[in-house]
Amino acid sequence: MVVSLRGSCLVKPAKPTQNGCLTLSEWDQIDVITHFPTIYFYKPPKEWLTPTYKIIKTLRDSLSLALVHFYPLAGRLSSIGGGRLVLDCNAMGVQLIEADSESKVDDFGDFSPSPEFDCLIPCVNYKSTPIHELPLLIVQLTKFSCGGISLGMTISHAVVDGQSALHFVSEWARLARGEPISASPFLDRKVLEDLRAVDPTPKLHFDHAQFNQPPILIVKTSSEEERKKKTTAAMLKLTKTQSITGHIWRCACKARGHKSEQPTSLGVCVDSRSRCKKPPLPQKYFGNATVDVVVSEWARLARGEPISASPFLDRKVLEDLRAVDPTPKSHFDHAQFNQPPLLIGKTSSKEEREKKTTTAMLKLTKTQVERIKDKANEGWNWTSTICRAYTRYESITGHIWRCACKARGHKSEQLTSLVVTVDSRSRCKKPPLPQKYFGNATVDVVATAYSGELLSRPLGYASSRIREAIEKVTDEYLNSAINFLKNQTDLSKFQYLHAVDQESKPFFYGNPNLGVTSWMSLPMYGVDFGWGKEIYMGPGNHDLDGDTLLLPSHNEDGSLVVALCLQVDRLDAFKKFFYEDIV
Repeated sequence: MVVSLRGSCLVKPAKPTQNGCLTLSEWDQIDVITHFPTIYFYKPPKEWLTPTYKIIKTLRDSLSLALVHFYPLAGRLSSIGGGRLVLDCNAMGVQLIEADSESKVDDFGDFSPSPEFDCLIPCVNYKSTPIHELPLLIVQLTKFSCGGISLGMTISHAVVDGQSALHFVSEWARLARGEPISASPFLDRKVLEDLRAVDPTPKLHFDHAQFNQPPILIVKTSSEEERKKKTTAAMLKLTKTQSITGHIWRCACKARGHKSEQPTSLGVCVDSRSRCKKPPLPQKYFGNATVDVVVSEWARLARGEPISASPFLDRKVLEDLRAVDPTPKSHFDHAQFNQPPLLIGKTSSKEEREKKTTTAMLKLTKTQVERIKDKANEGWNWTSTICRAYTRYESITGHIWRCACKARGHKSEQLTSLVVTVDSRSRCKKPPLPQKYFGNATVDVVATAYSGELLSRPLGYASSRIREAIEKVTDEYLNSAINFLKNQTDLSKFQYLHAVDQESKPFFYGNPNLGVTSWMSLPMYGVDFGWGKEIYMGPGNHDLDGDTLLLPSHNEDGSLVVALCLQVDRLDAFKKFFYEDIV
C-alpha cells in the first residue's frame, strides 16, 4: 500500500499552560517506555463533502484546545540518568500529519493488525532523534480514495497508560464536536506518595516477581512439592475475564508445543487507578497508571463538542504510595522484577527471540465466552460468602495459558510465567487514586505454574493462579513495589525499548511465557470527531511472541476478540486447541 504524506505541523496548547518539570512515577518509568500505536478507521458519511483541509483544521483546532487540559502531552521527556526520566511541560506541541492513499477502507478486511498498518501510524525514530526532541503524541490522518479515513496515533507510554490515553482522545473528540469536556484529568502525580506511610523504616512485604526474570525453557525441576500444595483462597468463582484469559493461556501453551513441565508466565495489565487506596488515584490521572492503550476526548473536540473530562496531570500523586525509608526491606515476592523462566535445556532466550512471529485475531462469541467461564468454574463449591466466580479475564486467560503450553509442546516440568497487568486505580484505598488520574497506574504481576499442572488439572487451576497474582495487588503491595523501584540505582533493566531493540530487554515473556492484557473494560469505542463513530479501533501491529490482548466486540454483543502474537510454527496448533478445548 502506498501512502503519500501531504503535510505536517506541531499543534500547541491554545492557551498558556503550566511550565516546568513534572515528576514521573515509578510506574511511568518501567516496562514499555516508548510510544504505543493505535488506529481508528472511519467510513465516509454519505453527506460528507467537506474538503480534507477543513477536516484537518477541525482536528488541529480541537487538539489545540484539548492540550490546554492535557498539557503534559505537549511537553518533552528528558533523561536524568540511571534510566530515569522527567517530563518537561514546555508546550512544544504534538505532531499532526496529513496523508492520503489510493487504497480503500474495505481493503483492510477484518482489520487484523498487519505490517500495512505501519504506513498509517506515525513512525517514531528513537535511534537518531534525542528523546528531548520527540513529541509525546503523534497523529496521522490518512484519507482513502473511497472517502474514508484513518487516524493513526502513537503516544508515549512513559506519560500515559491505556485508560489515560483513551480519556484524552474522548475529551478531544468532545471538543471537536463543540461540547465541553466531561471530566478534567487528575495531573498531580504526588498522589501516589499518599500510599506511603510516614515511617522511617518501611518494609517491602512482597516478592515483586514482575521484576524478576520469567521462565526460559528450563532445566528439569521436580514439581512434586508444587503438586502437593493445596489450592488457596484464590480459587473463587471465576469471572468472565479470568475464565477466558485462562483459556487463552492454555491455548498458547498448546499452540507453542510446550512440554508439560515448561514454565510459562502470563502478563496481565492491571490499572492501578482502581487498585490504589492510600491514596486513591484519580480516574483521570494522566500518565502511566496501567500498562496499555490511547484515545477519545480529541474526537469530541473534532465534532465541535467540549471535552467531557479533563485529565489529572500531577504524577507526584503516585509518590504517596511510598513510605519514607532509605533501607526498605521486602516482604513480598515481586516476581515481576525477576528473570522469567527459560525453556528447559536453554541457558538464554536468544533462540526464541529470533523466531518469526505472526498475529491472529481469534473471535469468541458470547456463547463461547460463557462456556469458557463455565468450564473454569466447574467443580467448585461457590456457596461460601467469600467465594466468587472466576471473571471473564481469569477464565479466558487461563484458557490461553493452557493452549500455549500445548501448542509449544512443553515438557510437564516446564515452568511457565504469565504476566498480568492490574489497574491500581481500583485497588488503591488509602488513599484512593482518582479515576481520572492521568499517568501510568497499572502494575504487572506474575502468575507462574508448571505446564504439566496447567494441563493435567481443570481450567479452574490456571484461573486460580491468575487470581492469586491479581489479589496480591493491595495498598501494601503497591507501596512495597514503589519502594523497591525507588531504591534501584538504575531503572533501565526494567524498561522495554521494543521499538528500538527488542533484544536489549533482559526479560523475555515469549516462549515459554506470555502476557495477556485486557482492554475489555476500556472505553475504546464511540470516538466521534463530528463525522460519526469509528468502524474499527484497535492496536497497531504488535509482533512480540506471547503478547496477547483481549478486545471487546465493537457491536457490544458480549463477544470478544483475542489479538494474539505467537511464533509462526506454533500458531496453527494454538488455534486448534483454542477452539477445540472450549467444547
